[in-house]
Amino acid sequence: MGSNCRELRNVFVIAAILLERNLQSVANHLILSLAVADLLVACLVMPLGAVYEVSKEWRLGADLCDMWTSSDVLCCTASILHLVAIALDR
Repeated sequence: MGSNCRELRNVFVIAAILLERNLQSVANHLILSLAVADLLVACLVMPLGAVYEVSKEWRLGADLCDMWTSSDVLCCTASILHLVAIALDR
């Protein structure tokens, strides 16, 4: 349930910034980008990572393994860099 709450919060942050004109600032666009990156981690990376952890081996094929690894590195790095950009903006 905790993961679902975080995903839902990210969706609400994205919707609020996109729909509310008063929230559309540079700082909030950085937060929007962070929410998108975190949502991608939650939807693309974590489910396949959970399957891998439970089964203790990769059973989903080499191509999906490459895509999962690439998504993991890309999305997690994007999330970290967004945090850096937000910190620098503050």
